[in-house]
Amino acid sequence: MSLPIKLICRKNRVHADGTCSIFVQYCCNENQKPLFGTDIKIPPIYWDNGSRCISDRLPPTHGDYNELNNERKRFKKNR
Repeated sequence: MSLPIKLICRKNRVHADGTCSIFVQYCCNENQKPLFGTDIKIPPIYWDNGSRCISDRLPPTHGDYNELNNERKRFKKNR
């Protein structure tokens, strides 16, 4: 049975530096949806909700989007 795990960017919680954290959300049921932090922080405009990944338009000052997406995938696998 596949567990419903998804990555989310909480755009309603912006840090002082203008970035948002990426979380892994595990959907146990309708009422239980715990979040696990990933230590990945990006400006919210570079998060693609449709594909749930970091946009390739991410400026290099915030990191390499390929490396961050690989780390994002690793966090999702390990949960």
